[in-house]
Amino acid sequence: MPYGKCCVGFSVHINLISIIRLLHDGMTATILCNNSQTEPFVIHTGVKQGCVIAPTLFSIYLVVILILIRDHLPGGIGIEIDITDLRYAVDCIILAHTEADLQSTLNFFADAYHSLGLSLNTGKTKVLYQPSPAQTTFHTSQMTISGNPLENVDHFPYLGSHFSQTASIDTEIEYRVCCASTSFGRLLKRVFNDRALQTGTKILVYKTVVIPTLLYGCEIWHDNIPDQSNAQLSFLAIQQL
Repeated sequence: MPYGKCCVGFSVHINLISIIRLLHDGMTATILCNNSQTEPFVIHTGVKQGCVIAPTLFSIYLVVILILIRDHLPGGIGIEIDITDLRYAVDCIILAHTEADLQSTLNFFADAYHSLGLSLNTGKTKVLYQPSPAQTTFHTSQMTISGNPLENVDHFPYLGSHFSQTASIDTEIEYRVCCASTSFGRLLKRVFNDRALQTGTKILVYKTVVIPTLLYGCEIWHDNIPDQSNAQLSFLAIQQL
């Protein structure tokens, strides 16, 4: 990643850029495999894993990407304001109403990443089509990145939540119940079945660990009676384990 070039564009002092370069220039690494280490090899690109500076450098990089393409993007989707993309850390969702707009946006993103030394991971990039309420059929889009076709999916996990073709939260609820059940199961022997622990302590652990796991992201769940009933029944089932 040409972080030096990106930082210069944000008026970062050249002395600070030189210090950052010293932290990365000549960086080497080894790989531990079968209790033996490989010979050291030089790392020419990227930032140090776990380095406190890395998130800041990557955030600057993503802002530069957006600056490069913002004047070329289609309109996106209108939700009070026009939204073209949603970004968090290294993940990005691109929004569009038409296939042409989506492909155009993908091309601009791919070109911008390439110009700064990175490439989009086509294996992890998926296409999710959500039809309008009046439509009864689902369309398979033919999106590509640098000539590589992208897979169409009917649901996609993003930041712990699940997007669905039908805009239903059934998949999301099933996933949250599964996660909560797993959390409960891992604590079953050490906490909930431990007779040495008081009931109040068990309830406190339940409310601290299991409930937040079950209700993660529930603020964006839509008001749907069948979905809510499913969630309530599953929640009661967990409580009775």
